[in-house]
Amino acid sequence: MKKHSLVFRKCSQKELLAIKLIQDKTLATLEDKNLLRQNTLETLAECLSEPHYTLGAFDGAKLAGYGILYVGGNTTENLGQDIHGINNPEKTVINLKLTIVDHDYRGRGLQKELVSSLEKLAKEKGFIYICTTISPKNKHSITNLVQMGYQFVIQVTKYNNLTRNLYIKTLV
Repeated sequence: MKKHSLVFRKCSQKELLAIKLIQDKTLATLEDKNLLRQNTLETLAECLSEPHYTLGAFDGAKLAGYGILYVGGNTTENLGQDIHGINNPEKTVINLKLTIVDHDYRGRGLQKELVSSLEKLAKEKGFIYICTTISPKNKHSITNLVQMGYQFVIQVTKYNNLTRNLYIKTLV
């Protein structure tokens, strides 16, 4: 695995088009487009604003990958509402909405680095659980997250009738 010297920092609205481009390039390479949830430009813009957090990995000025923490609150976007037994999911659960690495930077452990950094941030913000959904066919992401301590909870139907595996990790 090649080492890299990427800089991690919070993304701003000025990175919106680069974020969308990485998503669109990734979707274009997928044989099964349902492996990845396609987010609109408006949704990605929302993720760049508080209380959400988008972390970018930069190679100089180039965005190499990013990950998004999404505060679902009392909305159906809060994945904690799909899990029985979680108290106050609007205050205790944050979503790992998305991590995407540009094709040129794959195979270097960048997804794991982004997720690990976002977990630390979520814990600092006082969240107890971090949840995410993954296509049951996305073996690479499932393997990475299971290796990082995420546990499968249930299969759910989300995002315009897509089947997703729901995973959770306790942060404390």
